[in-house]
Amino acid sequence: LIDTRKLVESLPLLEELSKGHPNSHFFKTRILVWQSYLNSKEAELVDCGIEFEKENIWLAKRCLTMAYRISQKPETRRRLAAVVQRIEKIEQVASAKLEQKEERERAGRIEQLLSEAIQELEQGALLNAKVKIDEALKQDPESPEVREQLSELQEHLGKEVEILMKLAAVFDKSINY
Repeated sequence: LIDTRKLVESLPLLEELSKGHPNSHFFKTRILVWQSYLNSKEAELVDCGIEFEKENIWLAKRCLTMAYRISQKPETRRRLAAVVQRIEKIEQVASAKLEQKEERERAGRIEQLLSEAIQELEQGALLNAKVKIDEALKQDPESPEVREQLSELQEHLGKEVEILMKLAAVFDKSINY
């Protein structure tokens, strides 16, 4: 299979090289020998593709691709197209599963950040809570839970500002007396 693959890939290069030496008996002979060898392997490659369609679809694709490169038979093209289509479906399913996994992980990170933000908020560490909520917002800017926590934090910050303003006013009055 490996030698066949190398020959399938090398034959066009040899043919191109032979154009620079159109009268070279060596190139003509070598091309005929390689073509003959590859033509003898085409049926084996198709059989390989058929055999591995269920067990190893990627190997089946390689076999059928090489067979099709040797001789562009419509049946080989049809089989190759079917294998490629199955591979695309497999990759789509795998991609969807990966996206679901990443979404679950992201949701877990957001949940953890919100939990930490709530703890920070309860302990009065508003700046630390803000950092956690900002990170959660980066993860999911549309999350209603994150937005709710942000609103709660803003309320706390508003109350803190209000208290500080009252303290400043009291302090200012005490200094002026």
